[in-house]
Order: sequence, then structure tokens, then C-alpha cells
Amino acid sequence: MKISVICASKNEEVDILLLLNSYEENKDAETELIIIDDSTDQTKNVVKKFIDQKKNNTIGLIDGDAVGCCLARNKGILSATGDYICFMTADSYFSDGYFRSCRKSIVKHEYPDALMTKSAVENKYRKYIFPEFIEFVSDQRYSDKNFIPKTSQGYLVKKEAAIEAGLIDAKCCGVNVCRDYTLVEKMLDCGFTHVLDRNLKVFHKPPINFVEFYENQKTRGIISGGNLICYKNFGFIRFCLRLFLKSLLFIFKGFFSEPFLYFKSSKSKNSKKFKFVFINIIKKAAFLHGEFSALYKLKIVKFMTQSKFR
Repeated sequence: MKISVICASKNEEVDILLLLNSYEENKDAETELIIIDDSTDQTKNVVKKFIDQKKNNTIGLIDGDAVGCCLARNKGILSATGDYICFMTADSYFSDGYFRSCRKSIVKHEYPDALMTKSAVENKYRKYIFPEFIEFVSDQRYSDKNFIPKTSQGYLVKKEAAIEAGLIDAKCCGVNVCRDYTLVEKMLDCGFTHVLDRNLKVFHKPPINFVEFYENQKTRGIISGGNLICYKNFGFIRFCLRLFLKSLLFIFKGFFSEPFLYFKSSKSKNSKKFKFVFINIIKKAAFLHGEFSALYKLKIVKFMTQSKFR
């Protein structure tokens, strides 16, 4: 059962070694890593140097087409030789024995078409409040027995099923809109199986401080806004009205209703719960900032003049 790891990267010279080193520590005869790279920094050189130093012929480096991460992932899927495709980012890394655990889980769940995993924050980062908040929110989500994500770090899909479903929805629209979740959505529409193994964990490098956390959530907002404009065809009036209503909801929920969520948990000390309330407000504010930024990135004047009033 061969597993092909796919990573779409762009300007990841600082973080790419996280993935490379963890792959090197976990690889076996039935694994490969394919990096599809669009970088303008030294990422390609870092990867090439790593391959040469480790003499690792199971790592492939493919030039991307500068059309976004989703089309890069599709290119990786079509280039892969594995039975299952495993999706990773440059700042994520495997837990010990990951591929062995994946194969056991696949057999246990009777060879599912999509095997979802849990993206986690490693304990060494939990001494910082922002990573601890991220893990807290994740634990809340995964505590729901009915929850099965449509994307996560390290999740796997059968290559044949992914191709039959039509791969990831993607197009180049002026802002990098990540829609990797559409692959599993399309697979489910085709009747393919979809399971979650909460014991399969992939770690990711979390934002440590306020600036990193804010930029991370802002980027997520840009992706959300770009998705609404590029794929869901929101016009200018509709998009701005949505942002206005969402801003009002942010004020109400962020300052009044959602704080109760954090105080319901018995896993955190009261001092941390109090901090979590404010971090949640920062998170939502940064996300909204990102959605507003999507308008600017997609050239607001052109958007206003060409979009319909809907």
C-alpha cells in the first residue's frame, strides 16, 4: 500500500525542513514525497540540498505553474504513484510512525476512500497562549462524535477515487483561494466512503505571538473573501452587506455570547479561559480584516464596475 505525500509550496524556505525532516524520519519503501513549488525564494535550493545530502530518491520536486495551491495539488495527485495521497503543508510534520499507523487505520476501516486525521499542536508549543488557544478550539470541534472534517493536515484519499471525483475545484482568480476541502465534498457526492481516525495526528507549526496569530487569521479571511467572490459569485453590494452584517454579529457574539463557550470547558484554568475570550475576539477581528482585504486584492474598483447588483 504505497502512500504519496503531496505538498504545494510557495516561499517556504524557513519551514520546508519541518516537513522534509519528519518525512525522512518516517519514510519506508512504500512512500514518496512530491513537492510542487512556485517559490521565488530559496525553497527549491533547500529541497535540492536536502535530497542530495540524504541521498533520498523518494522525494520529487516539480515546478508549479504559479496558479495557486489547489491546481498545484492536482498536479501532484496526477504525478503520484501511490495508492493513497496524503496532503501536507510545508509547516506541518508527521508524528512518529505515521505511515505505519495510517496503513493500520486503513485496514481497520476497511480501505476507506478518504481517511481524515487530526491536525494538532505539539506539546512543546503549548507553553504559549496562542498555540494553546488553537489546540483548545480544535479539541472542542473534535469532541463532537459526529464531526468529520473535509480537510486536515495529513489526511489521505485514494488516488483513483480523487481522479474519478474530478480533483480539487480550482481556478486562478487573482488571490490564492484554498479550496482543498472540495475534493472530499466531490468524493462524497460520488458516494465514496469518508471516515475519521482521531488517533492519527499530524503536527503543525502554530503562530506563537500576536503578530503571527493575527496574520494567520487574516490570511484565512482573505481566502474566505476570495472564495465568495471568485467561486460563489458574490457581487459588490451583496459582499459588502454580508460584511456589514457579519461585523454586527462579531460585536454581539465576540463580546457577549461566545465567551460562555470558553468558560464551559473544565480543561483550562480560569485565567486561561479569560485570555481565550480576548484571543477569540482577535481571531474574529483578523478574519474580518482579511475578508475586507480580499476586496482590495481583487481590485475593488474593477469589482464594483463589473459585478452585478445581486
